[in-house]
Amino acid sequence: MSHTEDEDDPFPVDDCLFTETFSLESVYTLMGEEVKIRQLFGADLGVAAPVWEAALHLCRYLEDQSVELRGKRLIELGAGTGVVGIVAARLA
Repeated sequence: MSHTEDEDDPFPVDDCLFTETFSLESVYTLMGEEVKIRQLFGADLGVAAPVWEAALHLCRYLEDQSVELRGKRLIELGAGTGVVGIVAARLA
């Protein structure tokens, strides 16, 4: 952690958090539309950065099976960029 001016700051700034980061923009075709996702890697984000292959399979399953989501309440508990939630929102 870096030294902050206020030693009692409950949210100290970590100067090293984004030192070795890079982004990658990927384009996926989902539901007949291009979806651009910018992924940020190396920022101590854990599993939150990538578009996971399993997420793409679930998106395609929702599309291929014409899963009806209109009028339903959904919560995405996945990890990654949230691409499944984006597709689910488009289907709702």
